[in-house]
Amino acid sequence: MARRWAAAKAADRAARAALAKAGQTGSPQALAEARRALAPGEPPATLALYHQLEALAARLWDRARMQLSVARYGASNWERGANLDRAMADLTDRAFLLPRLAQAERSRDEATRVALLQALADRADVRHHALYDDLGMPGAQPHLVRGAGELADPQGRRSAILGVADHLPADGWPLAALTYAETLYENPLRLAYRLPRGRAWCLRFTWAGEDYWRAMAIEANGHQILPPQQRPANPAFVEVPIPRAYRARPAFAGVRRPGRRRRQRTRAAGGRDLAGADIRPVALRRALAGAIMA
Repeated sequence: MARRWAAAKAADRAARAALAKAGQTGSPQALAEARRALAPGEPPATLALYHQLEALAARLWDRARMQLSVARYGASNWERGANLDRAMADLTDRAFLLPRLAQAERSRDEATRVALLQALADRADVRHHALYDDLGMPGAQPHLVRGAGELADPQGRRSAILGVADHLPADGWPLAALTYAETLYENPLRLAYRLPRGRAWCLRFTWAGEDYWRAMAIEANGHQILPPQQRPANPAFVEVPIPRAYRARPAFAGVRRPGRRRRQRTRAAGGRDLAGADIRPVALRRALAGAIMA
């Protein structure tokens, strides 16, 4: 798994690096290089190991009726231990990127194609000085307030919790939208920023995850900037301005769920998710004249 994960990350980096250079190389070359980087394929050593897993699963079925696959051995669902069905799940953003590459390729002029490809290359919006968190991905969420942590808070009452949604990259979800952060017991999910002065800021996040959700609200320094609302789709992409008056102090607090639902999960805001489901990447971007730089 570690080898497949490293290879998938390398493929994604190579594809996005090619797209980022579209302005220098031209869109045809950038598209060709990105598609080549994302071409499916597994090294022989990985395939050999998978065949060993298949053989082991077959022996366990024959001798102990262990159901490690829905299709092969009649398991009720992959979530109930049928892990053979997802042993070779694609770990790249291939299914997310390829349709968007084709869409960009159909644009009428080169300038539009280049702009679309460069936007796909820069998910974190570094070009526009965004403050970005890939919530749920360890090491990529610098603004998430983790709380007490697992050792001091094993029940997760005072901590942010990381997880992965019940979807796959093959479903067209980027990995950044599959991982999430959440909180429990009606606690808000918090992110803390120090925003440079003299700029206008907005919060952009993906509200996605499981197919159940609860209404969500977002606060900035104790002031509500997004009233309670239901998730309109899964995933949903939300953008809300942060009024200057609410940015006097450095802290920024995320989502709250309205009402008294003691047994419901509280998902944090500021990431790609929410909706009683999961949290996803959060991006704060500079705005000019009320319009987001894109």
